[in-house]
Amino acid sequence: MTHGILQCMDSHFSTPRTFVHSLFDTDSVLVFPSEISARFWLEDYALHGKSGVVRADRALAWDTFRARFLPVHAEKLPANSLVRMMFAREFLEGPQGDTVPWFASSLHPETFEAYTQRIARLLPRFADVLRRERQARQEKQEASALVWDDVFRQLAVLHGAYEKFLVRRNLFEPSYETPSLAFAPPVMMGKKHVIVFSQTIPGVEGLLKQLGNPSWIQTADPEAVAASSDVKLDVKLDVKSNAKPDINVNTKANTRNGKDCLHVFANQSQEVGDVVRRLRTLAEKGVPAREMAVTVPVDEILVAHLREEARLHDLPLRLIQGFSPLEHPAGRFFTRLKAVYDTAFSLQAMKDLLLDIGIPWRDIILQRNLLARAIELRIEGGDVHSASHDAWFQRLSWSEPDASGTDARMDTGMDAGEAPVSLRSWYGKFRGTVISVMEAETSQDIRARLSYFQQEFFCDERWEAAATAEATAVYTFCMENLEKVAQALQTAGITRYHGLFSLFLSHISQTRYVPQSSGGIPVYVWPQSATLMIPHHYAIGLGHDVTLVSDNSGDFLPETVLSASVREEHDMTAALFSLYRSCVMEGRLSLSSQGYNGVQLPPSCMVESGLVRQMSSWETYDSWKDELKLWRGEKTDYNYSMLSGQRAWYRDNAGTVLTRMSNERDVAVSGMDNPGIFSPLFHECDHEHDHEHSLERGGKPLLTLSSTQIDAFASCPFSWALKWGMGVRDDQNYEVPRMDHRFMGRLIHKVYQLFFEKVTAMTGLYDGERHKDTYQKLLLSTWGDEFMRLSHSNDAPSPPTLRWIKNTLDRQLPQILDQEEKIFSGTLSWEFEKNLEMTNADKGYHLVGKIDRIVLLGASLTDVRNMKTGAENNDAAVEGRALAVVDYKKGNLKNLRPGDYRKEGGPPSFQLPVYRRLVASQLAARTALAAYYSVKDGSYSIIWDEKGDGQPVDGSSAVNAAAKATNIAGDERALVEKLDGELEKMLEKMVRDISAGRFAASPAADSRVFRSVTRRRYAVR
Repeated sequence: MTHGILQCMDSHFSTPRTFVHSLFDTDSVLVFPSEISARFWLEDYALHGKSGVVRADRALAWDTFRARFLPVHAEKLPANSLVRMMFAREFLEGPQGDTVPWFASSLHPETFEAYTQRIARLLPRFADVLRRERQARQEKQEASALVWDDVFRQLAVLHGAYEKFLVRRNLFEPSYETPSLAFAPPVMMGKKHVIVFSQTIPGVEGLLKQLGNPSWIQTADPEAVAASSDVKLDVKLDVKSNAKPDINVNTKANTRNGKDCLHVFANQSQEVGDVVRRLRTLAEKGVPAREMAVTVPVDEILVAHLREEARLHDLPLRLIQGFSPLEHPAGRFFTRLKAVYDTAFSLQAMKDLLLDIGIPWRDIILQRNLLARAIELRIEGGDVHSASHDAWFQRLSWSEPDASGTDARMDTGMDAGEAPVSLRSWYGKFRGTVISVMEAETSQDIRARLSYFQQEFFCDERWEAAATAEATAVYTFCMENLEKVAQALQTAGITRYHGLFSLFLSHISQTRYVPQSSGGIPVYVWPQSATLMIPHHYAIGLGHDVTLVSDNSGDFLPETVLSASVREEHDMTAALFSLYRSCVMEGRLSLSSQGYNGVQLPPSCMVESGLVRQMSSWETYDSWKDELKLWRGEKTDYNYSMLSGQRAWYRDNAGTVLTRMSNERDVAVSGMDNPGIFSPLFHECDHEHDHEHSLERGGKPLLTLSSTQIDAFASCPFSWALKWGMGVRDDQNYEVPRMDHRFMGRLIHKVYQLFFEKVTAMTGLYDGERHKDTYQKLLLSTWGDEFMRLSHSNDAPSPPTLRWIKNTLDRQLPQILDQEEKIFSGTLSWEFEKNLEMTNADKGYHLVGKIDRIVLLGASLTDVRNMKTGAENNDAAVEGRALAVVDYKKGNLKNLRPGDYRKEGGPPSFQLPVYRRLVASQLAARTALAAYYSVKDGSYSIIWDEKGDGQPVDGSSAVNAAAKATNIAGDERALVEKLDGELEKMLEKMVRDISAGRFAASPAADSRVFRSVTRRRYAVR
């Protein structure tokens, strides 16, 4: 083909097409930058070319073309990415691993896999970098700085070791081979080949030079192609032999319509949303998917956002290069399985794996219970090497005998009649299986052990039952790559390989799974679509760093390392942008200033050419602006239609929230159609004093209630129904709390109990004024002893948490001494953690409660002696006496002040009224005083202080004084009667409403856990 210039006055839609079609009209074989480009132009010429038909072998990809000039080794096999990775692992694990600190540091073993992949990726470049550097030094007599001389020494060490590895394994590295015409197939010789768009192909000039610049291999590149339709198109087809193309960026862009410009959005969310809405509009207008395309840089986060936005708009996408199988649950399974092993069964890794609902687990309930129990027992990790040192084994065995479903043997969700599975035994099988998979040394062993793992822990349908699409196909793809690993081992002559699973995982992390789908809008990765002329092509996320493309094998080294001549970077970025701009028809190039990975800058070549344009927020294609017009009663430019997903939502919504019958069908408003669902909550009372009320004797079922349940129902009946009626877990977030409040609460209660018991044994009645120093020392010693005991227990919090608890309670616990002296001098601490209960069979409830501390008011030394000797039954000893009940609170007493109980309506909490009712029923005593004590504030909140027979209760004159000091008005007896009446009304309401299935949600309730439901944002069925 002779040199020539082709002038055309065609529309800008066909400019690149005219250029390529003119080449197809000759008898030359065209070489394109990639297989994607070659296939695209073959199809395009067949559809729009002169003859309408073209042979498939008229177009080649660059890689295929170059490979035809490489030698063929009959007895050697080529190295591939897996072989390189095996070498990198072998090198770093060997004695030379510490000799290349610039490439891999032994100080950071956790990054071993990253170093391995990096070295394996760079190995093909080493020979060229070393050759160019040595040549430059010989020709220019240049020398790098001393520190960088060491870098090249390390590079040479790696390169030499790799060559020896190849010789030892009888392999060869294709990139180290020198191309030659002598290796070309005879049928190829003399046949004209034209390398199209050569300015975007790395290594073209070098290959032609190595081949001796044959006349039958030429390059063809369009120069200064105008990209807009309102300027004269002057397309120069310059076909030369071995000519380096001149890259001219057209700076006279038509900035009026901005097609040549790089459009800059404020953020990536606007950019992605704008493109998806434009594509959706095109699809609704009937534009076929093949005439639309999106190009993105290598950015998994951006691709994920694009896919999600497209899903919301019912817009099908087709990832040309696919996606990493490790992003799919079927591939993520492998990474999380390995993480469990690598972290020695750490709690976090176990949570990541066992709570992944994308994996078809058989016993997901058991796994949740296992993790919940691990959090309770503070299991932070296990041990890969020794089961006897594994914390999971040790701590799960504490409650092993209990098969009730509350401790080590919990509800596993199995069918009735099946034997309960011990969490400890389940973990043992799981641990052994994981270790066997990770330590397998052949692909057959890995496959067999993974199959056993799935047989034991997956449901019968395996990946077919997975909630995500293509699970089986992705898992099969991973297994096929396991076979490729086995073949690579066989190629290298290796029969067994330590760390084979890691090698397998590293390999599939670099592969791409391409879904078997021909439909959808294609999504390309920059710059593979630069040479494609697609009518509606949108390239997004084109920041400076992610679009840099250079033909420099040493670009992984800092600029200061290479000699000046070698540092000449063959930057192809400008050429690529020029091609993209020339191919843009109705599409756009864009960028967002703020991306998901931080601030992005536009490419320098576009800035220098003045082709950067800032997008105004009102220029974006946002349906929200049309929505505003519709609300104003104005017409929009586009008639919107309902998406299929919106249609399905509306059909479902129309039958619930949007109908008049919705409230009747919404259980959060109208209750349950079948109130019998809560019948298991009612039971026969089997206590000694309540047999006459059991079902056998004509009684009726009883509803067991505590003050916690009563408060929850009073706040929001539906929240109660969710937690206690339906068993919805409100605290199962599987997060280890920074502060173990239950541990701290138990500790406080235990210390105060031991302290007051010692006070009784030492001084009898409490006398804070006389024994102040003694009590101070006694409390501190009790606190110190109990802290040491609990901090060394198996369920103790972590050391930092213990230190915080120690420092906090050192300050807070002694504050009670001054309060006790003011309020409870002359009294006797009678009971601690007292369990009380009562039954009202006529009204159908069974009331239970545990009181932190009960104080005997008006106590005498006789009471002290009887208590010490046990001469009198404790319950009988307080019959008819005046008592005080105290409940400890760790934090502030918000809404639990005396004034809060004197307001109209129900009390802020029924806790103390419930305690009063239980004391009166079971102990036949009178609760003359009820109070909360705040450990944090070091103060009492006395809710009521009732005078017995009109006279002060002995020893409680200080109490009455404290009550007066709080300016509490009104008669205490009237307050107690009011609270008792409110309690009775609430108990009757609970029994009545729960029996009938009525529990309407209270939107104003302060329910943090079930707030989204109780706010009435959803209809519940």
